Amino acid sequence: MSGITRYGYRDAISGFFEFPTENARRVLPRGFEPVEVHHGSSIFAVTVFDFDESEVGEYGEVVYAVIVPPLVRDTRLPKSAFFPWQVATTTKAAREHAIERWHLPHWMDDVKVDFVRGDGKLTAKVEAGGAPALEITIT
Repeated sequence: MSGITRYGYRDAISGFFEFPTENARRVLPRGFEPVEVHHGSSIFAVTVFDFDESEVGEYGEVVYAVIVPPLVRDTRLPKSAFFPWQVATTTKAAREHAIERWHLPHWMDDVKVDFVRGDGKLTAKVEAGGAPALEITIT
């Protein structure tokens, strides 16, 4: 494993959504608490990438995360952190690389990621097992 990992990407979309704190707690490991927007409502984050440059070639990736309070290790105080509870990729090589390098939990099957450019908008579509799993559009 080399020291520096570099990724290039054509497109990336990220979105933040409210979802029940009860659901957030189900996916977080013991000792982690979700950040609440207001009582009973936490923050679910989704990011979809179209990587065109990496150690394992081109691939798509989707990261599902919960926003949590950060671990404070020095005098700078970040306001939040992502806890990635599930990552999915379009290739086995990308998945194996990410598991080895970043030690993140992965969906172990390939997913399909398509980016569609429209008039003033960009849409990312993710399929798992041949069924729609996510669609997110920015304008």
